[in-house]
Formats: sequence, structure tokens, C-alpha cells
Amino acid sequence: MHLLSGRLLSVGLVFHVTGALDAGIDGFLELRDPSTGEVRAQWITAQLKTQKQGKFSAETDDSFSYLCEQKDMEYWLGSNVPVVLFVARLSDKCIYWKSVHEWFSDHERRRSRKIVFVKNNDELNDEALPGFASLVASFATPGRIVPSTRNAEE
Repeated sequence: MHLLSGRLLSVGLVFHVTGALDAGIDGFLELRDPSTGEVRAQWITAQLKTQKQGKFSAETDDSFSYLCEQKDMEYWLGSNVPVVLFVARLSDKCIYWKSVHEWFSDHERRRSRKIVFVKNNDELNDEALPGFASLVASFATPGRIVPSTRNAEE
């Protein structure tokens, strides 16, 4: 969570961890207007899967795959806000991402339960972060309800 949070914070995306219990979505990203930096009161959810070291499933120099459990896939697709799946490897601090709703809009992909990450396109690195922030902003739809995590400041 700290690796992901730091990476997102570096481009001004606010990441709110849902809590210590691992019972669902790992956190929420509050979106900002990429040109003005203003928060939008729009949200997407984040699901993080990590491994300490070693190769990802079917990993090559260019890609790897992640096989979703059926119950997880149904849970994410049932969300009323977009879900982004982040896959991280702690040994080299690589983080990759995919929009779950966008990826599984294809029936064959949904049936296979497999997400294919293309390293050059899907890595959440310093070069990709501004574009990621802009693309993620397009996922949010005004009017969707997410519980507020805002606290009053003193």
C-alpha cells in the first residue's frame, strides 16, 4: 500500500486506504483535474495484488498475466464505481494497472478471467503517471456515490 500510495501521490492523486481489514476494495482514489489540480469529488476504487519477488504468471520481457478468481471478478464488476487492479512486485518496485471494467467489457476476456498486462503500456512509473492520472479521471461518472473519507481540519 505504501509503494502504491507514494507513486500516486507523486502526481497529486489522493489515495485513501480503506482500512486494516482485508475484506474488499483496498482503497479509493480521489480524482483531480489534470490541468488545474482541483479535486473533483469523483472516485475510482483500487484493488492491489502484490508479490514479494519472482516472475509474474506467464511473464516475458513484454508482458505477463493475472488470473482473477471468479468471486473477485464478480465483486469488482458489481461495483458502482470503476475498479482499477494494481499488481505490484516489491523486489523491483514495479506496479502495473488495468481498468477491470474496461478490460472485462470483452466477453471472451471475462470468460477467461485473465488480465494481460503489457509492460510498456501498463506500468505505473514516473513517465506514465501524468497520463494515468488523466485517463483515470475519465473513468469517473458524476452522481456515483462513494462514502466520504473527508475529515474536518483544524
